[in-house]
Amino acid sequence: MITNLLQRLKQGSRKLHIERVGIKFTLKMAEQELRDRSGKLLGKIRDLGAGKLEIRNASGSLKGTYDPRSNETRNASGSLIGKGNLLSSLL
Repeated sequence: MITNLLQRLKQGSRKLHIERVGIKFTLKMAEQELRDRSGKLLGKIRDLGAGKLEIRNASGSLKGTYDPRSNETRNASGSLIGKGNLLSSLL
């Protein structure tokens, strides 16, 4: 059951509720909003698990990913942007 729920989270579900025997669990993927000085949403960085991160613009389009194992940031088409977490530079 837990494996199935984790797979659903990886597929993009932002929040899952499980109720069993009177116990309620909430699993949420970590997400950080990036906003300008006026509060306008510029994009979101989401934790994909295992340290991997992705960045999406305000309309939800994938802009790139960061993999801590390789310490590389790549754009949406998979091209190397550079070493380190450079996700915010993709907006």
